[in-house]
Amino acid sequence: MRWCVLGSLALMSVAALGEVPGYKVAAIPRLPGATFAEATAVNNKGDVVGRARVNGVYRGFRYDGATGEIRDLGELGPDDAHCFWGINYSGLIVGTSAIELGNRAILISPLLVRSDITQVTTVFTPMVGAEARAINSLGRI
Repeated sequence: MRWCVLGSLALMSVAALGEVPGYKVAAIPRLPGATFAEATAVNNKGDVVGRARVNGVYRGFRYDGATGEIRDLGELGPDDAHCFWGINYSGLIVGTSAIELGNRAILISPLLVRSDITQVTTVFTPMVGAEARAINSLGRI
């Protein structure tokens, strides 16, 4: 099974032996109050992450491909750089969030614990403007 992200829809490629691959479209519901939403990454289980604009601020979301549930993962920030950009098979999510001094690379665990990975990976000099854009199956960002 393979998934592909298209705006706020996720397409699942399904092929049985000897068949031409087909696609399943899953409509992803918007967060309450959202005026804009986009899906930005999908894993092999069909879990999708992205962002929605609510009251002028981007909020992250995770769509569970198995249950069809959408979860609000909290505020990311006010501009286009603030987003969840990747999710791996284990459910680790990476993205970019705003703080007073600039953007931070963030990691969200499968249990939805949020960490500022810019702080824990920067030696001696704090970085400003860091982003996490992808995560592989080994958890490498």
